[in-house]
Amino acid sequence: ALASALRDHPGTTLEFIPAVGEIPPERMDLMADMSLGANRPLNWNLLARSGQPMTIQANGDPANIGFNGYAQADLIGDPNVSDPNPERWFNTDAFANPVNDFGDSGRSLLRTPGYWMVDLGLQKNVPIGAGRSLQLRLDVFNVFNHINDDPPAVVFGAANFGRITGLWSAPRQVEFGARFIF
Repeated sequence: ALASALRDHPGTTLEFIPAVGEIPPERMDLMADMSLGANRPLNWNLLARSGQPMTIQANGDPANIGFNGYAQADLIGDPNVSDPNPERWFNTDAFANPVNDFGDSGRSLLRTPGYWMVDLGLQKNVPIGAGRSLQLRLDVFNVFNHINDDPPAVVFGAANFGRITGLWSAPRQVEFGARFIF
């Protein structure tokens, strides 16, 4: 399903790159207080994707069939702007509400902002006798605290039409954990 969805939208990319490894003891200078013994697995995930296709919707019931949210806006100009930003992601003046019509702007005309986030985990296993150990974990989600914007409002005539008013991802979160293994 994902492959066919990406095929329908040229230029769409989705990357998920996980990795797990061990940090050599000589590289653990910053974590000197955790350097008792070996076994320091490090894991990380990178999720990156290009902007997703979006369609500009007409406001109300322009074809007079008794329903809302089915029609596309009319395209009357160039929808692209040279410097997209949260206040003006696309040219809102390039659209109009259709009259007695379903709209002609087409599907997937524009793209939402791209998205990327990196998560990191560090783990330390400390042996405590025969068959027992204490596992200490540090997990950091959105390590670089990168802001990923929500898609812009796409309903023509809405108060926030063409504007991004929210965040897609949460800010950095840090989680500590300990587990006794026996």
